[in-house]
Parts: sequence; C-alpha cells; structure tokens
Amino acid sequence: MPVDTNLLFQPLELPCGAILKNRIAKSGGCVDVVGLARALVLDPALAKNRQAGRVSDPVFPRFGSPPEGGITACYTMRLTELGQGRETDHMPDIETAITNYDTRDTKRIALWNDRFPL
Repeated sequence: MPVDTNLLFQPLELPCGAILKNRIAKSGGCVDVVGLARALVLDPALAKNRQAGRVSDPVFPRFGSPPEGGITACYTMRLTELGQGRETDHMPDIETAITNYDTRDTKRIALWNDRFPL
C-alpha cells in the first residue's frame, strides 16, 4: 500500500501537557515518537479527559536513588493492577513493586516451564 506523503507534513495535535509541548517547541517542532505509556498508566482517563476539554498533566512520581529495575517494576506493577481491575490512586513504592514483580515473574516462569519443557 503506498504511503500518502502529504500526511507526513501535516501538523499533529497532540494530547499533551505543558512539559511535552515545551520539549517539542525546543526541538524545533520535530518529533518522531511521543511516548504516552507512563502518562496513561498514571492517568488511564487522560485521553478521554483531553477530548472532553479537561486538561491536566499527570503527576509523575519522583524517585531519589532507585535500585536497578525499580522504576520499571513500579510502572509494570501499576499496569498489572489496572489490567486486573485493581486500580488505585497511587503508585506502589519501589520495594513493594520489586517484590511483587519478582513474585509474579517466579510464577510466570514456572507456568512457562511447565507448558514448554526442555
């Protein structure tokens, strides 16, 4: 299927907040990819709220000196909670997230090894 190159040069209205718009402006307006995954994990209704004219930036947690993999574990476990319908208003702390992540992976590895023995 041929690509309509006229679409490549059209302005794109992004559902983003002031921080992202500032970064885009500083880059001369050129953006290849906009990552919204973590913003949507923090505020699953972000897109719906933006479409309804309710604009707010998600509050991203600050981590002092997280251990390796800690931030990823926090977002992964938050996404797991959302996927299981256990939405809360806060991110798990790093230690709890890492423990839950490791526990979940231990169970998943056992299931995988049972299903696909070597």
